[in-house]
Amino acid sequence: YNPPYMPKPVSDASLFVPLGIDDLPTLRFDGDGEPEVLLGFVMQSYDGNSTRAWSWYSVATGGLTDASVDVDLPTDMWREAVVSSGQIEAIILVNGSVYRRGPDAWLSLGVNMLAVSQGPSALSGLGTTLRRKYLVSSGPDSSVFAIDLLKADSGLPAFFPKLEDLMMPRSGMPTTFDAEWVLKQSLERQTAALVHMKLEGPTALFAHPFADVTLRGVMVEPSTGCPQMVTVEDLKPRAFALTAHNRELFVSLRQGLPPIISLGGMELSGSELEPLLVKQHQSLSIVSFWHPALDDLVLLPAVIDGNAVSWMGTVSVPLTGGALDASAAALQPRIEGHRIESSSGYDLPVYLLLPGSGAEASALVVRVHDGPQQRDHWGADGIDAWLLSW
Repeated sequence: YNPPYMPKPVSDASLFVPLGIDDLPTLRFDGDGEPEVLLGFVMQSYDGNSTRAWSWYSVATGGLTDASVDVDLPTDMWREAVVSSGQIEAIILVNGSVYRRGPDAWLSLGVNMLAVSQGPSALSGLGTTLRRKYLVSSGPDSSVFAIDLLKADSGLPAFFPKLEDLMMPRSGMPTTFDAEWVLKQSLERQTAALVHMKLEGPTALFAHPFADVTLRGVMVEPSTGCPQMVTVEDLKPRAFALTAHNRELFVSLRQGLPPIISLGGMELSGSELEPLLVKQHQSLSIVSFWHPALDDLVLLPAVIDGNAVSWMGTVSVPLTGGALDASAAALQPRIEGHRIESSSGYDLPVYLLLPGSGAEASALVVRVHDGPQQRDHWGADGIDAWLLSW
């Protein structure tokens, strides 16, 4: 491994792991069926500046193979990459430029405006992992599905929530509710949408007037790369199926749940859970459910064949801090979601957590979120449970 435009990684080079849409390392398999992991290195170049390189690491031999795909797209400029069928199919650079592998050459599909807003600073201070944020998957006909802001010329969204699915702000009901109204709200509020980037330009696939689409909230069909389902966080989380098959699948997920689910030693009623997302891991699927009292999701393993669901037990997949957060369910808190108008003229989501039925509130505690690009979520966590127990 020693491309002419990059120094060779050395023992003191910092290592990071680019993650896929499922937050797992990106893999491919060599001719012998041995796995190779996509890795990134941060090192000092010959002129003393910090530089990066992406490589395939062989688990069997420990060798490195340069991951570059084109001399005009050096890995030092990579921000995210999509791998399908063992090869890199799409790339987004630190300047926001999106490229897709074509039949004969790499094709430029335009610029991702969300990535542009971060610029090169997105890769400064890298930790051990590099999460994907914008590239969802490589689509058919040399296209890419991505998370981005909409433009006025993006066209009307093909999918959007129904009026009854929205938790409307104080401004009230729109006089006319349609795709044009959703697009206008998304443009004004700059909510991130699911877009389909093609050579002829991007089109809006799914947009929500008040909530951002995030990479973690998109379910993709592995064989085609096409999005099948989108979950967004309005005041409450809500899932939207993009195909008739997945609408039927959601019905099966609701109806076939075990009556009692165990989470961190707590028992939850299956009838209270609402399915949000399905992530497929080979033959096994992980189904994410929302519980109206909890901030964390409840994850259940299952085998899904068509619309037939077979649950692998009744114990939720453990999450970091999940056992502590689960204690909030036993307290049966009353939770209210509100929208408060900000100085910008738009509303902010605010949640009020009250003691369970029969208990009286004795003090008001304000929990402030982590920063201007963060937000709180519906439900109680372990800290809320501790406060409510007093």
